[in-house]
Amino acid sequence: MLRFFAATLITLTMSFASASTMKNAMRDMGKAFKKINQTIHDSSQNQANAVLAQTVAQLLTDVLNEMPETIGELPSDKQQESFAHYQEMIQREITLAQQLEQAFLNEDSASALAIFQEMSDLMDQGHDQYEPQ
Repeated sequence: MLRFFAATLITLTMSFASASTMKNAMRDMGKAFKKINQTIHDSSQNQANAVLAQTVAQLLTDVLNEMPETIGELPSDKQQESFAHYQEMIQREITLAQQLEQAFLNEDSASALAIFQEMSDLMDQGHDQYEPQ
């Protein structure tokens, strides 16, 4: 009985830590994304925005294998497919963040703006599907 309780407590703690990690990463990404949005039309901010895009890519990489709460709440037979879709979306965002960083470094404002818009659209889709209500 004590082992069961300990195992349950450890599982809950790990789940909370995972949710907390994802929540913090998403909050930090949101801040970086807002800063880029505020300065994307100012080419003097391209170097700073490249750093922010790199940060977004790293934060996304950090949560790639973290399961959102909403997926964990699905019936078990739906979780694997949903999690695979979530990971595809996150991987696409990572690729876009890396492309965004490169566009800023290349001083290619038109590409940066197009990539940023695609990231925004994908982020909205992801939040619609996976963000807790």
